[in-house]
Amino acid sequence: MRATKSLFLAAAAGLLLLSGCNKPDGEELKKQALDALNKQQEMKTYTFKGEADLAIGQPPAPGADNPIASTLTGMFTSGKLAWEGTASTDPLRVEADLKATPAGGSTALSLPLQLQDKKLFLSIPFLSKPGESYSLDLDQLASLTGRSAEDTEQQLKLAGSAGGKLTATLLDGFDADWFRPGPEADKESAMRTIRVEVTDKNAQKATDALHAKWPELIEQLRTSGLLTDKQAEAAKTGGSSVQVKAPGLLELHVDEQGFVRKERIELKFAVTKPDGTNAERTVTYDQAFDAINAEPSFKKEPPKQVFPLETVLRQLMRTK
Repeated sequence: MRATKSLFLAAAAGLLLLSGCNKPDGEELKKQALDALNKQQEMKTYTFKGEADLAIGQPPAPGADNPIASTLTGMFTSGKLAWEGTASTDPLRVEADLKATPAGGSTALSLPLQLQDKKLFLSIPFLSKPGESYSLDLDQLASLTGRSAEDTEQQLKLAGSAGGKLTATLLDGFDADWFRPGPEADKESAMRTIRVEVTDKNAQKATDALHAKWPELIEQLRTSGLLTDKQAEAAKTGGSSVQVKAPGLLELHVDEQGFVRKERIELKFAVTKPDGTNAERTVTYDQAFDAINAEPSFKKEPPKQVFPLETVLRQLMRTK
């Protein structure tokens, strides 16, 4: 009996030891997170769905330089966004439905978008009538951004992984000790969860990491086409005015193939304004991917009532 009990205790101790050895440490979790975020570049086809709650600055006052542009800009700086769609990189094709609810509003504005046969089709609130769309081919889009058509097409192909690359760049500067496993994953899905939390203890170090990575982040935004050369140059010195605040969270759900299936970001930060005062900003972001590298299921045909978008974009980009 005593021998059996001793054998049982030894086996239990061995199992505990093995479970402790199998539990990934911070360094391993950080590597897994970076690998998963960088692996998003391998997504050739996928569906996506997400939402965001933004409070990252007040939109320009109505009636400023361009009231329509001001209103549209405000939709992406303060309010709620929801989106879903299907994408393919080869051939390049995207179907997406974006809904934006301005801060303080209750009515969502819809922005259906299609990219097919090297043409962008877009319905714009306040400008498009029901059933109407505006179109822009990649050559015209390239001329507006000052880049070649080839570069523009490549940027659009990498758009789905641009966010992952930015997140990976920032996390690369974070201490490995901040990475923690999430709650116990579903045994059947083999999904693992990796979490990084911003607390009062590490908020300053997170700020320092952001400042150190700021030039690289801005350069990635430029090369991905999200910032023009002029905007990127102006933004390179802006990182010092940003202070990361607690609480904050980044959570990744990674499947057994190493792809990020779900991502959640809760970000709080302060920006020092020219007058020396601080403005609080918050971002909550959820994104999910499915049908990765599976046969895509596109449902929309190119719209029939189409008008040139280039003239409208020039009007929206016009400032006094």
